Amino acid sequence: MKFKVGKRISEANIQAEIYHRLKQEKIYSYLEYKYENCRFDIVVPDLKKEKVLVIIEVKSKIRTSPTRRKTKQQLKYERFGVPVLYCNSMEDVASVIDKVKSLIGKE
Repeated sequence: MKFKVGKRISEANIQAEIYHRLKQEKIYSYLEYKYENCRFDIVVPDLKKEKVLVIIEVKSKIRTSPTRRKTKQQLKYERFGVPVLYCNSMEDVASVIDKVKSLIGKE
């Protein structure tokens, strides 16, 4: 069987890299977390308080437009009152990790 690398990196590979780097920082994260009819790509919980501190959504394509409205997914996730970070590429991973560390007070 031949293997050919695609032009874009899959969302699963980006999720795996974020998970790996959070684990290196000793930050617990959970992939594909389901809650109230939502499926979050990655959540960073506070296990003692049993609450989610940060949601990370991975989108392998950048979908930006100066006039674009928020998606249904964005509006749905915002109602939980938890910071939502977006990671669009492997190049964004380091800054997302830094933002997570800042948000949870682990700098």
